Amino acid sequence: MTARSSGTWVLPASPAGGAEGGFALVELLVSLALVATMAALIALFIGQLRGFSATAERLAVAREAQAVSAYVEGLLERAKPLPLLSGRPAERRFLVGTATDVRFSAIARTGHQRQSLREVEIATTDAEVGAAISQVLRPRRFGVPVRGIAVQTETLLPAQARIRFRYLGWRGAEDVWSDDWNELAALPRAISIIVTLQRDGRTYEARSLAILHLSRPEP
Repeated sequence: MTARSSGTWVLPASPAGGAEGGFALVELLVSLALVATMAALIALFIGQLRGFSATAERLAVAREAQAVSAYVEGLLERAKPLPLLSGRPAERRFLVGTATDVRFSAIARTGHQRQSLREVEIATTDAEVGAAISQVLRPRRFGVPVRGIAVQTETLLPAQARIRFRYLGWRGAEDVWSDDWNELAALPRAISIIVTLQRDGRTYEARSLAILHLSRPEP
């Protein structure tokens, strides 16, 4: 209420602390808005970090498949026209392959900075936790096996990994692709390699092509 004193209306004084209380409410609202904004930014940042981490993991798996594909490509390109030890000498088969495995002779890595002639087998094998890609290196010299040196077996890619081969040969004057190779005294012109790897519900694929130095079958 207003009061009149000596002909003049006088407004009553504001309650003590009223202005301070008003400013305190505004500051509280501003602080809450800032906290909400910071929380949204932090949530966005964490989401981006998770996305970056998932992308990095996918790239690592893709590089793993590509590395195995490139390794097998390099081995096949070093294939030698030597009869396989596991075959009959009269047959003179230099390479035997199917869609899921291949055997041939090549200079292979057998240790740290060490390479030797080996009969190589690359295959998709069944494991307890799913298919895997394995490598077997059997010691050999140019014409005979080597005694006293252990056979080396190694898993190139563990569970849920597969490798597939296709072989470029010829039929008359025409080049043809097939899922197997069993020609006498000849290597294929090229071998297509496909490595597939499954991780966390995703399928990763790496492809490469090994070009072999060869000639047509001997007469």
